[in-house]
Amino acid sequence: MKKHKKILTLLCAFTILAGTAFAQVEGYNPAKVKKAKDMLARAQQLWDKVGKEAAMTEFNNPATTNFVDGDVYIYCVDIESRKVSTIPKMKALLNTDWLAFKDSDGKAFGKTMYEMAKTNPSGMTEYKWLNTATGKIQQKAAYYQKVGDQICVASVYKD
Repeated sequence: MKKHKKILTLLCAFTILAGTAFAQVEGYNPAKVKKAKDMLARAQQLWDKVGKEAAMTEFNNPATTNFVDGDVYIYCVDIESRKVSTIPKMKALLNTDWLAFKDSDGKAFGKTMYEMAKTNPSGMTEYKWLNTATGKIQQKAAYYQKVGDQICVASVYKD
């Protein structure tokens, strides 16, 4: 009886966590959040269909509409090296150490997502980043998903 109760408790906890991994966060445009989540789902689908090399080439292409739409785009990080492996915008960040990324408040958001991804294949964190469209530091919600040997991220600015 105790064993069944423990299993039920664990299942309930897992269901709650799984349901909140991509939960809507207050203050973000729901259409943009959906766009970011959809991009991550398409990234996994493309990876499964064409393999790593072709998928990574597509993720890194700034002209693609599947993975770049205005200020919402995908970038990926190699899990083993922890370096940015694809980024269609801000190419200067390519091959940089993701764990060293910090926002304007000093939050190591790359390390945060890397650590989260060790136990959760998908999730979300918030950080502050320069919005090149406005020239202002703004809050972002970053959604991540493990895709093959990468952690792929799509984020949206807070309205």
